Amino acid sequence: MTNRITQLQTELKARGPIICDGAFGTYYRSRYPDYGTPELANLDHLERISDIHREYIAAGAGLIRTNTFGLSAMWSDHSDEPFERITKIQSAAVLAARDAIEAEQAELRDNDVIIAGNIGPVSRRKTDKGSSEFCPSDIYIRQAEHFIREGLKVLWFESFSSVEEVIRSVNHIREIFDGHIQVQLSSDPYGFTEDGLPVTALIDRLSSESCIDGVGLNCGIAPGLMMNVFKRVRLPENKMFSLIPNAGFPAFSRDEAATRENVLFFAQKLTEALPLGVSIFGGCCGTTPDYIKALSQIIRSEYVSLAARVRSNEKDEYILSEDTSEPVKANILHSAYSPKKIIAAELAPPFDANISRLMEAAADYKRMGVDMITFPDSPSGRTRIDSIATAIKVFREFGIETVPHICCRDKNSIGLSAQILGAYVNDLRRFLVVTGDKVPIDLRHKTHAVFDFDSVGMMQLMYDMNRNEFTSDPILYGGAVNCGRRNIDVEVRRVLRKMEAGASFFISQPIFETREIENLRKIKAETGASILCGLMVLVSKKNAQFIRNEVSGIPVTDSVLRRFDHISDPNDKSAAEKVGVMMCREVVEQTKDFVDGYYFSIPFFRSYLLRDVLEGLDINADASGLLIDNHSEM
Repeated sequence: MTNRITQLQTELKARGPIICDGAFGTYYRSRYPDYGTPELANLDHLERISDIHREYIAAGAGLIRTNTFGLSAMWSDHSDEPFERITKIQSAAVLAARDAIEAEQAELRDNDVIIAGNIGPVSRRKTDKGSSEFCPSDIYIRQAEHFIREGLKVLWFESFSSVEEVIRSVNHIREIFDGHIQVQLSSDPYGFTEDGLPVTALIDRLSSESCIDGVGLNCGIAPGLMMNVFKRVRLPENKMFSLIPNAGFPAFSRDEAATRENVLFFAQKLTEALPLGVSIFGGCCGTTPDYIKALSQIIRSEYVSLAARVRSNEKDEYILSEDTSEPVKANILHSAYSPKKIIAAELAPPFDANISRLMEAAADYKRMGVDMITFPDSPSGRTRIDSIATAIKVFREFGIETVPHICCRDKNSIGLSAQILGAYVNDLRRFLVVTGDKVPIDLRHKTHAVFDFDSVGMMQLMYDMNRNEFTSDPILYGGAVNCGRRNIDVEVRRVLRKMEAGASFFISQPIFETREIENLRKIKAETGASILCGLMVLVSKKNAQFIRNEVSGIPVTDSVLRRFDHISDPNDKSAAEKVGVMMCREVVEQTKDFVDGYYFSIPFFRSYLLRDVLEGLDINADASGLLIDNHSEM
């Protein structure tokens, strides 16, 4: 950690918590509704900008942010304009802030007000285009460099949804700047940014950078919800933490009493963070000088009271002890079962309400001694019976372990969290997380995918739920492995990312050929992950052709199809099944020395084929895991 002591750190040590100003854009628009972009008012109405700064200073703000938040988005949307126009707006914004401080100087006494150069994110419309010619960090760096030339000692990055471009910018800026750099993220009520990334992980990432002096949360949510998210965050050492929430959700009532009540709630709620290590408090969208006045008064009063208690050796009562506990990473393959290979079978819920064949197959698997049955979540984007509802029904009727798939296509983070909670109260503890197939083209005119995040983001959500909701009895979840990827190193890295997000087991796509087996062996060796090898019993050439052409992610090659050409009678169902069974047995023989189990996908509910594949095979001869002993009883 650097020994750099910044202006904010000195201020904190001398006077206690720093009170930041409130919203600028929303407050400006409420006062001047006929004017457009608030940042342009720096050029046209400098006195208005200065007056708003003065109001916040008079309310008790010890730090004011320049009226420049929207410049990154403004320039990224109109990049044909010369950047000199942006720097001209920046200079005017700094001048307005300095004029306000000078005008209020008589009231400030010995309290210096700090000016922070405010830098917001680029336009999402621009970043969504993915242009190789567009580099957000360039915009951030150029704005920061101009603030430095203007003599500012604090750079304030806020409302970000991802961090890598900011980190790249800050590392560059740090070469010419020894002042304070604060970076803040915007969160939804569930702890995820607009990019679907978990705030907890991003705060950890920012905290690991020595070039950053402070981190925090701003915008997106009201103080109560922000406190909930904040309590999940691991507070970084030697960095200042800021909380800058919105005033609240938009209210339809405009009566004065409702406004006063919200102001008081805002201030009281934020004060709860004072003994937890937060050092910068302020307001974002919807807040006004009234909010900052109430916040300043309550924070100052509570800080004096808290300091007195600490001096009276009552510190332990008010300082939150750091909770470094992590959710239990129990392993589905080695904790809940005997040390034998796991046998799992997939049953696809039907397209209609007739579930009788699925239940018959589940009963067969129960009799065979299968360890767990999994249920896909409307694969290929076609509606089927809900995977969790099916898992609950099978679990209750047969008592066998059921593992529903959860995909990220059909629900946002609210719906997905609700799904997990609903499954949990129905005694489900294991899940397979997949990103999900795209919506079919023929349905896209009326059905839209959500994809708030991919499978890794979903796992991170579940990881946080384990830390906060399921601490005594955590859920277990796993992910998929694609052994057919051309660059298998990419898949290795993705498996490692999933493991970092808490995945405790993996299931490969169905494997048919040696190249895929060697890829799976490499993934196992380089990650140490617990992996079930996927097996699909192709029951005919027609079935194989359908999988090849209609199902994504399963590599059925020409050589696999040719295996069926030796059948003399194309209508000989038994002969065709034997070909599919033999291919699976060959894969088992080549993988039993390193995989942790097998995952069967068998078409048309022909559950008896699982017995045919494993009959007589000593799958545990060289193994660390599985429950079915040679299937002699089947």
